[in-house]
Amino acid sequence: MQTKKTKVRKRKKGSTIARKIHRDLTSVLGARVSYLAKEQQTVNEASQSSPVLNIEVEETNVNNTASKIDNFPFLSDNPNLSKKINYASSASKVQLFPKSDDILRIDTVNFGTLVKTQTTDTGPYFSSSNRGTFDSVNVASQNSSWLTQLSAFKLQMNSHGPDENSNTLERPIENEELDEDFTRVKNYPETTKNGVFDDSGDKLKQIVVPSPETVIFNESNNKPKPSLVASHLLTEEFNEQFLSPPSKEEMSLSEEVMVSSKEDMTSLKEVMTSSSSDPDYLSEERSSMLSPPFTHVISSSFESEFISDVAVPKEKINGLTTVDKGKESIKKKIVNKEKLLSNFNVDKKSFVEACCSVGKHRIAHNCIKYYNCYPYKLYGIDVKITDLNIYNILIHSWAKQMKTEPIEELMMFIRKDNLVPNYQTYAGYLECLGRPEVIDVASCRKILDEMEVEKLDVKELFNECTFKRDERQYILKAIQSADPSYIANSPPEPKLYEGELLSPLNDKLPPDQVIDSNPFTGVLSTDEIKERAKLQFNSELKGSITVSSIYKKPKPTDHTLDMREKLSKLREDWRNSLVKAFKNKLKYYQRKSERSRSYNIYPFLKMLTPDEYADLALQEIKHMLNYSETYSPRLSYLRKALGYKVWQHCLVKEKVRSGEIKKMERLYELYAEEYNNPDFPHINHRQCWHQILNDNLDGPNLVVEERVWPVHVKRTIGRLLYDLILQEVRMDSSIFNQKDERKLYPAFFSIYRTSNYKTFEEIKPHPDVIKLHKEAQLDDLDFNMSDMPMLVPPVPWLSLNHGGTLLSTTKLIRLPELAFNQMDRLQQLGTDQINAVLDSLNTLSACAWIINKTILDLVIDLFNTKGNIDLDIPPPVSEFPALTKYPRDFKSLSPGQKAKLHRERNQIKQKRSEMFSLWCTELYRLSIANRFRDEIFWFPHNLDFRGRTYPTPPHFNHLGSDLARSLLIFAKGKPLGEKGLDWLKIHLVNLTGFKKRCSNDERLEFANEMLDEIQDSADNPFTGNCWWQTSDEPWQTLACCIEITNAIRSSDITNYISHFPVHQDGSCNGLQHYAALGRDQSGAESVNLSPFSKPQDVYSDVAEMVESQRIKDAAEGNMTAIVLEGFVRRKVIKQTVMTTVYGVTKYGARLQIIRQLKDIPDMPQEYTSQAASYLAEKTFFCLQEMFTATKGIQEWLRTSARALAMESNQPVEWVTPLGLPIVQPYHKKSIQQQHGVQVLDNSNKHEKPNIQKQMNAFPPNFIHSLDSTHMMLTSLYCLRKGITYVSVHDCYWTHATDVPVMNKICREQFVNLHNQPILEDLSNYLIKTFLIDRSTSCPDTMNRLKEVLMNVPERGNFDLSNVLDSTYFFS
Repeated sequence: MQTKKTKVRKRKKGSTIARKIHRDLTSVLGARVSYLAKEQQTVNEASQSSPVLNIEVEETNVNNTASKIDNFPFLSDNPNLSKKINYASSASKVQLFPKSDDILRIDTVNFGTLVKTQTTDTGPYFSSSNRGTFDSVNVASQNSSWLTQLSAFKLQMNSHGPDENSNTLERPIENEELDEDFTRVKNYPETTKNGVFDDSGDKLKQIVVPSPETVIFNESNNKPKPSLVASHLLTEEFNEQFLSPPSKEEMSLSEEVMVSSKEDMTSLKEVMTSSSSDPDYLSEERSSMLSPPFTHVISSSFESEFISDVAVPKEKINGLTTVDKGKESIKKKIVNKEKLLSNFNVDKKSFVEACCSVGKHRIAHNCIKYYNCYPYKLYGIDVKITDLNIYNILIHSWAKQMKTEPIEELMMFIRKDNLVPNYQTYAGYLECLGRPEVIDVASCRKILDEMEVEKLDVKELFNECTFKRDERQYILKAIQSADPSYIANSPPEPKLYEGELLSPLNDKLPPDQVIDSNPFTGVLSTDEIKERAKLQFNSELKGSITVSSIYKKPKPTDHTLDMREKLSKLREDWRNSLVKAFKNKLKYYQRKSERSRSYNIYPFLKMLTPDEYADLALQEIKHMLNYSETYSPRLSYLRKALGYKVWQHCLVKEKVRSGEIKKMERLYELYAEEYNNPDFPHINHRQCWHQILNDNLDGPNLVVEERVWPVHVKRTIGRLLYDLILQEVRMDSSIFNQKDERKLYPAFFSIYRTSNYKTFEEIKPHPDVIKLHKEAQLDDLDFNMSDMPMLVPPVPWLSLNHGGTLLSTTKLIRLPELAFNQMDRLQQLGTDQINAVLDSLNTLSACAWIINKTILDLVIDLFNTKGNIDLDIPPPVSEFPALTKYPRDFKSLSPGQKAKLHRERNQIKQKRSEMFSLWCTELYRLSIANRFRDEIFWFPHNLDFRGRTYPTPPHFNHLGSDLARSLLIFAKGKPLGEKGLDWLKIHLVNLTGFKKRCSNDERLEFANEMLDEIQDSADNPFTGNCWWQTSDEPWQTLACCIEITNAIRSSDITNYISHFPVHQDGSCNGLQHYAALGRDQSGAESVNLSPFSKPQDVYSDVAEMVESQRIKDAAEGNMTAIVLEGFVRRKVIKQTVMTTVYGVTKYGARLQIIRQLKDIPDMPQEYTSQAASYLAEKTFFCLQEMFTATKGIQEWLRTSARALAMESNQPVEWVTPLGLPIVQPYHKKSIQQQHGVQVLDNSNKHEKPNIQKQMNAFPPNFIHSLDSTHMMLTSLYCLRKGITYVSVHDCYWTHATDVPVMNKICREQFVNLHNQPILEDLSNYLIKTFLIDRSTSCPDTMNRLKEVLMNVPERGNFDLSNVLDSTYFFS
């Protein structure tokens, strides 16, 4: 009998929102819970009438239902809902009428309740209190299992079910779990009495599938209805009963979808692999319970990443593209084979690593065996294991068990997959042979012979492999048993620099030309560094640190102490609940893992203990309680961030298991001795650390490939932990009043916030939890150790994942999570090409710092006494502006008056939120600074994708504000010498901004004239004349005043030990690079590339040009020009000039100028907008007139980027002069609907570039990569010269006595850099990369691209050597 052809339909968006409202009302209002489906006729009738959502509330809650609904975030804040409460004798019904179909479209649904009334031997006993239109049945039977009788509710195309992303249990319920936590099944669907019928009237058998998309079968032939096939979980029992093994043809997923009886199975697989209601959910959740071949079910995010749909016209159905062709629906797909296979292998590798880490070798082996024995195709592509490292990991794991049989089987699989064993493969086999007391010499010789056949030199084995624990000694033992004379080759020495820019660094300067052989020695003794290293190791192993807050609170009262005690007890209860719940989850996933031979989440969850997971969850709770009442992060972000933290903890724990930590502790003591060696015989710190590693080869390798977890694994673990927080973390209603009846209710709930027409899910603490936290008035702040400065010098960077902190959880390059391209380029090129970049990072990281305690104490006192906005010290919450109150006659106000009042309140709310954010920022910064007030510390550094360097601690570093910089000074001081005091004075005047166009001699003279004010500022910061407060940078000015005063009052100024850093700042550095690239004479003069007796100020020059244009237009009667008389000032257009080089648009420039004009009291505010537009236009015009070459280079870069992104469909990339590959991570954003919520899909970010962003960002990013290169070259040559050097991008710091030396090096390296053919090299690289290595099949496209890329702008006639004599190039 031929079945009918049906279509796969999508559920209505309204149903998902209905379930969300229902779920949240359940927790907040106490609404009774369950679903009853209506008959199809009734649903159709309801869909034609006015949509209404009825929510039944228990009678006990009737009296306060209205107030609760008013306080319910989703309902009270949603302008598209009106609410009406009807009171009845037994219950209250809340009717929600949608005002707009754009937000909510709901058919009439009655919500009843699912109540646990009894537990029988066969399972739970359910009943319904809602008898409305339909009868409910008691689901319990003594004749068969309760699980198979608890049937899913009727599913029609527009009916409703529980939300997949809610607290609903997404699996069959185990009997033993019900008594422990029955709340998990509160949203479980109920059944109807008369069964379910399809459209033809045939009765359908109901199968238990815990999913809203229920599988319905014809009772007569047990064939699945393709239109109703589930895309979520299926039970093994279900598969064994209804699914037969597929044929090879069926496994290939035919492009042509037919729904006839012959091809029902193919349709089933198509729907299962393409339709997913939750793309982010880990695929193993759906796949691990399936029988072969449905063990690798693919989420829609996976599909969108690797498969593009090609069809015209297009009709989107369940994420697939269809083209109607008669009665058939044909799907055409273009599959990215490389990415699909890569993703598959990354998944399997992470799974095998996790299994081996937790001792589940057999599970990993069965998984690999399964994918070898059951090959299958996805979208016509053979999916198989192609990464040899997957086999190697498992071979080493079996070797520790001394099991040769599974290793031989794995070797067979390797051959079967046409892979060639490498050094690591044979090393694993040799390890297995070397572990027994009696070694099988014949087998060892056989392995060595095989290596010879494969042309693998056994003497290079130890240089080509990485080892853990004691693997090295057993491998050596096995080799020497077969070849007693064996001696391994020595490890390779660090490579020397190459190229004109770097080759001079290979030789050290003669001693008489070096200022200090080791500028970093002497801040601590070697023994002190070793002792502090132990503390640092322990802190990093712990993962977090508690810092006392500097915020001065009143002495805690008895009530406060009582609240603290209650909060502490509550946290302990939360921890116990989380541990217990996680153990139950772990048992469940263990059972799933035992039944499955495929990829699953269980090994990842075993990496940490339940107690460790509970501690991480509690840390998240602490962080959430510190957020402001108006702010709550998106739940998707929190889940991903928590999954990332779990991954970091697992990396550290794996280092403990592998023995890396013990070896690192031992070798770091050797590094401490070299770091503190006054003679420092090495060229740089990287070579020093490299030599230490080469001299200590025993034990595990420290430079190893980082373990990578797929994004969906991190998200799934983060989701699991946050689900536990939402489900298990509960608040006690009697905590504030012991007389109240004790009730437990969720401590956290989720809300949905709409922003820019997008709806996002967020998590909020219950108001009672916030109240308890506030009344407890806790004094401690928790931080991750990666966010803190280090107590010892950072580990030198050697590779992409080895360097920075002692346990190396820091990334070398800060990249978006899914921006794979740049890391791929780095891995292809190897780290030898970027040695200079690594050495620059190591130089910046090696500088030790201390706190300027005088400034810190002043700031803390001011912070705790209501702050000072003029000095950028934010006031406390008590000083925030109060919200405007609604007047009593609010209802009588006109709509305009109401709107104005609402607008004023919103503005105040926003200002309060911004002030609170600033207050928290300073609280964190000052608390961390106070924690390290008596310490010497270091900042590890890393890069952004452009090559710019940043300290890794985010809250407190020298890249911060004026206040942050004033708190830091060098730990190592130097005598001022003859000119040091003069440089301090010049630096002081530079900070004030008073003498921008004066020479250094004039600035020095001004400082000498102001010595009385300087000393008064130092002696009486707040009670004297307060001259320092008029400065552009007041806090750094005050710190410099104190330093100068101390030096003047010392007995010997030249021998005064100064720790104060002196800055030399580039003069609009971006324009300097443009002028040098184009050899632009006029532009070079404007930005001080040419020598002058006084500094040129490009901002003032542009302001003068704009003013001359304004005078001309005013004379012609231009009203805007007339109004602007006297308001064209340097400060007004400075930001626009500065950011023009970095790609600011005219619209952005207009906004910048508006902000400046609003700060001028006399400016007529009604003309602000048109005046800003006028000034932006004139500023751009004047810049083009002044920097002609700059405009040409910018346009060429923009045109090239646009052509590359459009024609090649790939992001723009280039290589810096120091060899760092850069790929712009700007890709199209894909917004998808998930459960009625807008979700950003990042899965294809590395595939489709955003052309507009690629084009606009290329010029500024390219210039940023050049200024970073200049900074790095300066840092390397400063180290060679023996002086301390630190930078903040284009602002270079050193000791006062060494400023002339740094200035000379800075200018020399700028000239050396721009003597390179930078633009020509860029053109050649782009042609080679995009037209040769990745050539397109279209000759016309190649010719167009080549013409654009070869059209390098012509250069001017500026002599670059003039920079060497320019005093104000950096000043």
